[in-house]
Amino acid sequence: MPGICLQKKILAGPIFKRAPNETEIALAIEKEIPAIFDYLSSSLQGDYLMGASLTLADLAVGGLFMAMHHCDVQCDGERWPALADYIARLMALPAFSKVVQEERMMLKMLGA
Repeated sequence: MPGICLQKKILAGPIFKRAPNETEIALAIEKEIPAIFDYLSSSLQGDYLMGASLTLADLAVGGLFMAMHHCDVQCDGERWPALADYIARLMALPAFSKVVQEERMMLKMLGA
């Protein structure tokens, strides 16, 4: 899962004082995240998950996309074009872009 990927890959060393679990990271990237992308792609009902307006559902999954951003996990725009556009639209919103920048600074201070 995207949040697990952040914990296992980025925070393992500075926070948990251990090596990243590459097996779990590979499982998330190769199996779990594509399954999530397939589901979300089929769930899009317009510009957002529930239609033309931003809802709590978008805010909930947006947090997962922020975690993926920090792990350098990208949505393949050729395989999931609508989802890639959706993620870009979400991450461009000030609520997300500001938090991503703040988290980036925090991770840098942690040495992650």
